[in-house]
Amino acid sequence: MDTTGTPVIALTERTGLKMQDGKAVVLGTMDGFVFTGREKIRLQPGQWLEDIF
Repeated sequence: MDTTGTPVIALTERTGLKMQDGKAVVLGTMDGFVFTGREKIRLQPGQWLEDIF
């Protein structure tokens, strides 16, 4: 995954996120992590990206 700031669409394709009410919600990831550009963050299924960023 690129580390320069991946758009949400790319995250959706790669990590099992989906857009819901204009927000990205985690459905489940291969290893449970999403890269934000500088760091790797552990996500739980159903957790909103807004809870992290």
